[in-house]
Amino acid sequence: ESVIEVTGYVGGSALIRCPYDKGYEGYPKYLCRGSCVVGGKVISVRTGQTKAVNGRFSLHDDTTAQVFTVTITGLTAKDSGKYWCSITTGKGRRD
Repeated sequence: ESVIEVTGYVGGSALIRCPYDKGYEGYPKYLCRGSCVVGGKVISVRTGQTKAVNGRFSLHDDTTAQVFTVTITGLTAKDSGKYWCSITTGKGRRD
């Protein structure tokens, strides 16, 4: 686990980079707000996909560099807070 701080401005966008270990390229990736438990999922990408969009959230998975990046556009003050990068494996989530 590691903590990074991302700064954005109201009306602008924020970029969140989520590196992961080799071997997790084919698993679904998520960005969760507050908690990855019930109802915390913000954006996901299914196995085999490399891009997903959910409203103001877009996710791109660079499997070569082993990092997925989430961009949040149209930032508001309500977007502030803690987010978690997560990967779902057959054994559960790896946050």
